[in-house]
Amino acid sequence: MENRGRTIRSQRRGYILLTVVVILAVAVLMLSRIASTSMRSASYAVENERSVRHQWAITSLRRMALNAAPSLLTQSSLAENESSLGHSPILWKEVGLAGETWRVVLADESAKLNVSKLSATAPTEQVAACLRQLQTSRGLQSQSNFDKTATRWDHWFELPAAGSGNRDTPAILIAAATQRLTLWGDGKLNVCRCDSESLDYLWHMLYSRPTPKQLQEIRHMRPTPTESHLIGSLALRESEARLAAKWLTTESQCYSVWIFCMSDRRVPASFFVEWGRGQVRDRRGYEY
Repeated sequence: MENRGRTIRSQRRGYILLTVVVILAVAVLMLSRIASTSMRSASYAVENERSVRHQWAITSLRRMALNAAPSLLTQSSLAENESSLGHSPILWKEVGLAGETWRVVLADESAKLNVSKLSATAPTEQVAACLRQLQTSRGLQSQSNFDKTATRWDHWFELPAAGSGNRDTPAILIAAATQRLTLWGDGKLNVCRCDSESLDYLWHMLYSRPTPKQLQEIRHMRPTPTESHLIGSLALRESEARLAAKWLTTESQCYSVWIFCMSDRRVPASFFVEWGRGQVRDRRGYEY
């Protein structure tokens, strides 16, 4: 009888021990899942906070750059003209904001040849030749069948595939290659802001002759002449004057800004462009 009692007590102890072990295992599993969920939530929160911070920085830089673009690029153009360094519609600066380092590249799109407008009237071969000749970086090839209505450069240029060994991102390649080319704005080239090569290319395309000396002189006039003064000073025939009025101007109304996060390459590059006059303005934004 005594042995039987001992056996029963031993079985009870074994059952209790097994129950405790199971409860502990379940508790550990639940705590592990709770900890994992908490870590994921914390990770999401940190990532969301970083994303919001980056978006705030990009929006702030975009507004600041595009609002100040006319005055900044005018000052730059005047300084370069006075120092005989030529014309450049590009400015860039690195700034610190929201805990990151950003590179802001501001450009006068009216001082670039409008490929979109060119493609509306010119044959594909001529557009492809323009893309090749006016690239400021020779790292990109034009698409064999580009979409003439597209307003993204990756529809016009062949970008290197991931893992191709190219260390530059597609955004950097595009920004480097399109300093004389644009897809936005009214299509007119600002002769007082563009570089000589772009102007020579367009003039030869329109009239099949070298750029006249009068036009080179007009580019350096201060204050900047009006568009009507520009056309009237070139001594063009009526049909040629109409063509010049369609393609040439002395005013800028289209500006762009590239925003690169230099301290965190995981942040996509952003490109914004704005054009128009007064309160009537068009805007586009792209991520690369």
